[in-house]
Amino acid sequence: MIDQATELRKLSFSHGCPVSQESSAARLLVVCGGKGGVGSTTIAVNLAVALAADQHNVLLVEAASCRTDVATLCGLSEDNRWETNCSRTTDLASKLQRGPAGLNVLPAIWTNPEQPATQSALQSQHLFQQLGQLQGQYDLLIADVGNQANSLAHRLRTAADELILVTTCDPIAIIDSYATLKAEPRKNTAPRVLTVINCASSPELAADVHQRFNHACRRFLGFASEPLGSIPDDPRVKEAAAQATPFVKHAPETPVARTLTAMARQLLPVSTTLPPAAISH
Repeated sequence: MIDQATELRKLSFSHGCPVSQESSAARLLVVCGGKGGVGSTTIAVNLAVALAADQHNVLLVEAASCRTDVATLCGLSEDNRWETNCSRTTDLASKLQRGPAGLNVLPAIWTNPEQPATQSALQSQHLFQQLGQLQGQYDLLIADVGNQANSLAHRLRTAADELILVTTCDPIAIIDSYATLKAEPRKNTAPRVLTVINCASSPELAADVHQRFNHACRRFLGFASEPLGSIPDDPRVKEAAAQATPFVKHAPETPVARTLTAMARQLLPVSTTLPPAAISH
């Protein structure tokens, strides 16, 4: 049974464009970071690929403005600008590209830095509504918002079922991650907050960061964060990125890829977890 919070988030996400009653809405996982360079896009892409390889129908959205990181890491075309104005909208489905492991990717450079702020906000509203219309076609929708503080990022973070917060062990990155949560108003339908420690030098240090972050959230923000896991500092992650390939596909048998895949499976209900599958196009 879908709980009341999930129903309210679904209504917020569709935002005037109701999800088809014949199909259930995709769960929305929003991946973000408190600052640039912590690897939120790397985590988002590899989670999406791992879940798609386990035979889940996944839509991956680049929701950080004026970036092509998702497209680059998936080896896709970067020329996919999503444009809109007050009188027309682009069909979102026409902009999707097929990515690694068969997942669908929206790698659009969705905003124009020269647009007036009001037009950019309207554009994000149209995009948000169209994503709501696509909910019923997927099992999971994963949005990479990076460290953005724009209208679309706020809408997605508010509507999320899980907010996956990526940080490193760097003190500044941890502080910025905490500030990101503090700046986001919490409502009755607020998403679960899951933390990922990226580029961790040791499991012990990552566990300490998880614990301290959760303690700060409980004491000062009034809610708990939950550890999703940690990714070790492994040169094969950068090697894969240099080849425009997700590392779970580039080196699927390595410890770092297995760790990420295990994290991805934690995001699934127990009844939907499938045996390991080969990752390929």
